[in-house]
Amino acid sequence: MDQESALEELVVTATHTPKTLMDVPVVTRLISLPDIKKVDATNIQDLLTQELPGLEFGLAMSQETSLNMSGFGGNAVLFLVDGERMAGETMDNTDYNRLNLDNVGKIEIVKGASSALYGSNAVGGVINIISRESTEPWTANVNSRYSTTGDEWRNSASFSFNKGKWNSQTNFQQTKIDPIKLSSGPTSEEKALAALLGQTVEEDKSNVKKLFGQESYNIKERLKFSASDHLKFIARGGYFYRESQRETYNYHFNGYSGGLKTLYDWKDGKNLEVSYAYDQYDKANYTPDGIRTHDHDYRNSQHTVHALYNHLFNKKNVLTVGADFLHDYLTTYQFLDNSEHDQNNVDAYAQFDYNPTKRFNVVGSVRYDHFSASNQGALTARLATVYKFNKVTFRANYANGFRAPSLKEMYMHFDMGNMGYMIIGNPEVK
Repeated sequence: MDQESALEELVVTATHTPKTLMDVPVVTRLISLPDIKKVDATNIQDLLTQELPGLEFGLAMSQETSLNMSGFGGNAVLFLVDGERMAGETMDNTDYNRLNLDNVGKIEIVKGASSALYGSNAVGGVINIISRESTEPWTANVNSRYSTTGDEWRNSASFSFNKGKWNSQTNFQQTKIDPIKLSSGPTSEEKALAALLGQTVEEDKSNVKKLFGQESYNIKERLKFSASDHLKFIARGGYFYRESQRETYNYHFNGYSGGLKTLYDWKDGKNLEVSYAYDQYDKANYTPDGIRTHDHDYRNSQHTVHALYNHLFNKKNVLTVGADFLHDYLTTYQFLDNSEHDQNNVDAYAQFDYNPTKRFNVVGSVRYDHFSASNQGALTARLATVYKFNKVTFRANYANGFRAPSLKEMYMHFDMGNMGYMIIGNPEVK
């Protein structure tokens, strides 16, 4: 995709209202479908690392993937799939293995505080992965890829049809990565080269001698029904399974997701969106013989109800109002007495998109969140403006953000065993 056509593509994450990339007042990065195909990455980590300067992935405890984006960790960067949150975390990060690229149409990234529209965890930015919608009568694709780096196999299949009022997209992906033994020190060739250069190389003193292998399965379905020119329904569902192979036991991860969205468009600048989403993420440990190491492992489930209304004034200014209800539930053996905890997050927000001229745009947003577990609220705001000169575009933004404590941070009570310390949550943290 050339630069001019990319600037004309519509984005929604930064303002909740469709704007071309060149007109959006909040600095937004778009990774389009041609970009995704050109990079030819096999997973979301490789794609984002290549496309976003200042973003990197590493390994945290238990070799789970961790994120750093301009100094912010994974618990301060909100990942969305078609605007919906994901349950569960591994070492304060989303399980990025759930995010396969087979049905992705584009990815929109907003860096900086975005809590005025997305609440907690958006203090460092938002990454919204948007599904592709097929326009062909039908498509079918089966492919298999092998990477010699890490002995990785990826097999996938997709099928879509677009007939009459129905549009369906089905995707399946299976990935297998063999374990990798790491060298305990420099090779003989490295030592010889160092000697020629009059240098020495140090032995590796780290405890990591092997990168664990894993296998995952991911299946997703997205079904759209256009009842009329004004009314549309979108249903989605998915299942994810990952097994990470360790020395003495294996980690098993399961993800379940589903949702229904209703869109009504009056075709005069007024539209309404109402949705329900469910997401669940489970973890369990098993011995090689198939025996669970705990009777009570980890389950995080989230129910989200969302409503959004846009109203057009004078054919150019838009008022957006919205509200969400999120029920968050977590149970884990890392809680005292294997207990369970939940909380409700209720929010309401408003935004006014003011366009006095074709060159000048101001967007102001305000939001209030309330969390039942801590009985605390947060008020956030953002003001963004853009002015387009003939050859130069000027943008200025002010925004504030916040992150509410997670249920794990509030109630965790876990003995780290051979590491010699306890992790104890704080229910009073605000």
